[in-house]
Amino acid sequence: MTKEELLALSASLGAALPSQASRRTLGEAVADLLGPEFTLLSGREGFLEFEHSKLDAPLVLVPGGSFLMGLRDADLDELTDLTGSNSMVSSVVSELRTSARPCHHVAVRPFLCGKRPLTHEEISRLTDGRVVRDSLYPDELLDFLSRVPGMRLPAEAELEFLAREGGRAAFVCDGAVVWEASGDWPERGRFGVENLSLGEWCADAWHPNYDGAPSSSEAWCEESGPGVVRGALPVGPDQDAAELVFGLAAFRRAAQDCDERGCFNVRLCVSL
Repeated sequence: MTKEELLALSASLGAALPSQASRRTLGEAVADLLGPEFTLLSGREGFLEFEHSKLDAPLVLVPGGSFLMGLRDADLDELTDLTGSNSMVSSVVSELRTSARPCHHVAVRPFLCGKRPLTHEEISRLTDGRVVRDSLYPDELLDFLSRVPGMRLPAEAELEFLAREGGRAAFVCDGAVVWEASGDWPERGRFGVENLSLGEWCADAWHPNYDGAPSSSEAWCEESGPGVVRGALPVGPDQDAAELVFGLAAFRRAAQDCDERGCFNVRLCVSL
């Protein structure tokens, strides 16, 4: 199977749940393409997971697709239904009306995405014990990525595609529906990727809005390094409805402006 045929097959699987045999065929082709460091784990629950020799966390095949990226009017309607009028929500929405617009269509190529962010044990092992935490500062990122050749941070467009469940949801993993019913937030989304509501690094440089944003899912980078953070939802038993604004799939922050002082979780991805 050529790389082009593999990508076409992978993209087609996003439209419907394939048979176990089709998943297995695709998984074996992906593993062959990527090389001996990758091992196909399973096709359970419709997800294809791969193990990398340097990581404990599996990587999940995301089939790709297309979606409308950015803050939509429908997102705000759903948010208002849940939160009503609130000064904090209004302030955050005002910022997003600038930073998460204009909305634009993005074509997402199939890729492998870390099932979850890296743990402090994994980061410690990959940095030879120099970093013993589950997050990294900006000046640690480039050295860290050099230790995992062939891997990269997710692009901002890829994370929003995942958060929107392929383009359908206003909130991360459609979590507001679950939260309204039970007070919980789903840990896993449609594609098998977990913990998307946590603050994590994107590969993109920070841009104050989407003017000139690419129509592909590649990271929007120039001279500067990673500067965008996705995910900021403080989920817990005392969750306030107003905090749901941070669970919007379009929510984005400049790392330099965050209270966490630029130290965020890391999820690794692989291009196909």
